[in-house]
Amino acid sequence: MSELLPAPARALEAIAARIRQAVDSLVSLDALDRWGVRDPDARAHVEAQIRTADQALAALRAELTRRSDALRAEDPGALEAWARAHQRLLDAFVASLPSDESARTARYVAQKERDEWDEVALGARPWVDRNTFYVQYDAALFAALFGSLEGSDGKDVG
Repeated sequence: MSELLPAPARALEAIAARIRQAVDSLVSLDALDRWGVRDPDARAHVEAQIRTADQALAALRAELTRRSDALRAEDPGALEAWARAHQRLLDAFVASLPSDESARTARYVAQKERDEWDEVALGARPWVDRNTFYVQYDAALFAALFGSLEGSDGKDVG
């Protein structure tokens, strides 16, 4: 039996993956702006890139919200499956953590995200912004659930 989620849920995740990529790009641009650019012309160029990236990120977030809301009306089961898949990934991540205090923050962040995905499943929020610094999904489980996503380089699951 395939674990692959329905196409509408995978389409939402593809947008979410693009959001994660856009956030990664913004973090890199921010570091360049803060510490890597001294020349005023180069700084202006980086600042323009940041504005463009911010606008693109806002558009992606709005698109994910719109599509999530539409799916809730059209196929609430697919939306719930998307939320439950993330909870399954978070549960697997937490289970992989060492039991000592070294993983306390990662465990806390994962539990917070799990609770937020419950809100998605229940209709209280459209999606969850993943914290890929503290939480890394199991790549094989992610692929089993979402397949190969357009717009995802896999970096967000490792």
